[in-house]
Amino acid sequence: MVGTKGISEAIIEVNDEIISNKSNSVEVKHGFGEVSIDSQSVGGGGSEIITTRDGETRVAVVKITVRTTAISSKLLASWDQNFGSNVVRVSDQESDFSFVMTNASVANDPAMSMGSDGNIEVEFKGSPENT
Repeated sequence: MVGTKGISEAIIEVNDEIISNKSNSVEVKHGFGEVSIDSQSVGGGGSEIITTRDGETRVAVVKITVRTTAISSKLLASWDQNFGSNVVRVSDQESDFSFVMTNASVANDPAMSMGSDGNIEVEFKGSPENT
């Protein structure tokens, strides 16, 4: 049964540090991998389904948007230096949701928009831990 509580106030942790983020900006891709579904003939007008999972697509993704501050700039630099070794956790206490990604790197080259509403969009990619 699908739960009725939505995930709306996710807690983001990178390397055991809680990261403030812009509301409604968090996206999670579990990294289950893409599935190829094909059919092959078994003769006599019959067929069977062949299902395979593409291991190359088993990459977890977490996207967040943070406000542009001196602190977020320093955090971004530390995450970049720690490429391949970051641990990203996304959780929500109200819905009992939890997702962990290990061996994570900042995959994009984030632009820091300056101004009163400046943001940094960060995309982590890594190993899906709980898939």
